[in-house]
Amino acid sequence: MTRYLFNILKTRNKNIFLFLLLTIVLSSCGAYSFTGASIPPNIKTIRISSFPNQSTGGPGNLSQVFSEQFRNKIIRETNLSLVNQNADIEFNGAITNYSVQGLSPTAGQTTALNRLSVSVRVEYVDFQNEKNSWNQNFTRYADFDSSQSLSDVEENLVSEINQQLVDDIFNRAFANW
Repeated sequence: MTRYLFNILKTRNKNIFLFLLLTIVLSSCGAYSFTGASIPPNIKTIRISSFPNQSTGGPGNLSQVFSEQFRNKIIRETNLSLVNQNADIEFNGAITNYSVQGLSPTAGQTTALNRLSVSVRVEYVDFQNEKNSWNQNFTRYADFDSSQSLSDVEENLVSEINQQLVDDIFNRAFANW
């Protein structure tokens, strides 16, 4: 009987210890989010303009797809409210390059590759603290086999590249590395 009571007490103490440890860890996180976003508490609203396609190429919906992917990431991974005016922070910019370039085969490579590159110019404006504002160009690319036509792989490649660009912009703005 004593052994039974000792095991119950031991299990109960372990559960209480784990509960207290979890409470301390979670309460110490403060403004940290599991996405790595670090947003000052005075920043509550955001405006994201559409990113027009100013390049000479790309699918007709490139601007819309990129802009929506960016907005969705902000909504999904922050507590910021999306507004059309009088925002605490704002993103503006444009897609400045959409190009396909053939790459020369290297030693050991059996086929040549093509590279799809997309560049985006981004202006981040922090109306609460102007010194945090910045302008930067972001470029990402994806390679595909030259035996494939761009039209066959374009949708998947654009989605992949857009996701990388969105992550880069998000990290530049909200992750203090």
